[in-house]
Parts: sequence; C-alpha cells; structure tokens
Amino acid sequence: CVLAWLQLFALALAVAVGQMPMTWVEWFCGKIQLAGMGGLGVCACAAESMETACWAEQNVLRVAASATTLFLALLVLAVSGCAAGAARLHSVGKFMAIIVLWLVLLFFPNGIFDVFRNVASVIAVCFLVVQSLIIIDMAYTWNEKWFGFAVQAQRDLKLDEYKAWLVLIMAP
Repeated sequence: CVLAWLQLFALALAVAVGQMPMTWVEWFCGKIQLAGMGGLGVCACAAESMETACWAEQNVLRVAASATTLFLALLVLAVSGCAAGAARLHSVGKFMAIIVLWLVLLFFPNGIFDVFRNVASVIAVCFLVVQSLIIIDMAYTWNEKWFGFAVQAQRDLKLDEYKAWLVLIMAP
C-alpha cells in the first residue's frame, strides 16, 4: 500500500514542480548565482531561451529520477532478503527520500537527466510490449479454458450450461 502512495506522491510532486517551475527553483538558483556557480545543475536552464520549459522539464525529470532511485533501492533490499523491512519500515522516510533526492539532484547537470529520459522511454516501451503480451496470453488461456467448459457441458448434454458458458465467453 505504501508503494502505491509513494507513486502517487511522486506523481503529485512532478505535476507541482512541472506546473510552477519558477516557484521551485528561483530561490535556489538565486543562491547558487550569489556563490558564483550560476550554471550549476538545473540553474543552467537560465541561459536557455525557453528557460521556463527547460526548468519544468528538468524538475520533472529530477523527481522521476529520485522516485526511480528510491524504488530501485527498495528492490535491492527486497531481493537481498530484507523485503519485510523494506516494505513495512520507515514509511515517512520513504516519502522524505523522494524530496531529499530531488533536492540533491538539483545540483547534477541537465545532461544526465536527458539520458535518463531517453533510457526510461526505451524501458517503458519494452515494459508495455511485455505487459501486452502477458495480458493477451492470459486472455487466450482464459478463453480456451472457458470454451473447454462449454464443450464439456455440450458433451454432457447440459445445453443450458453450454449456452451459459458461451454467453460468459462473449460477455466481456
């Protein structure tokens, strides 16, 4: 249940930083500029002609990267035998980790997140293809099983049951 809430939280944070990018990074970039490092991390967008669009995109990519990092860390914990602890302990810390990672990732160069976007897109396409194949295979298996029930009912001369199975196959 916490993992679903983490996904929703990351989505809400990505939407928030994408809709109002200047609100989220203007203060940060102002302080970086005072330190003489104006082009550091997400602040490099200030030099572009489409700075608001750049800030929005880079902020959303940083939130996605922080959520991905957190989920990969939880996956490593689950595979290493700490699944119960990874799933149940420190729920608030998981939500805070997304925010802290996002803030840390503000210092990383934009090019890293352009690569992240491209790699994530390829992985998402592969995931959708595999997921589609699994769902199609499941539907064919389900249909074969139910049609087998219908044929068996017809062989047993249970015509009402045979018709019911056919209706159930055609209904969805």
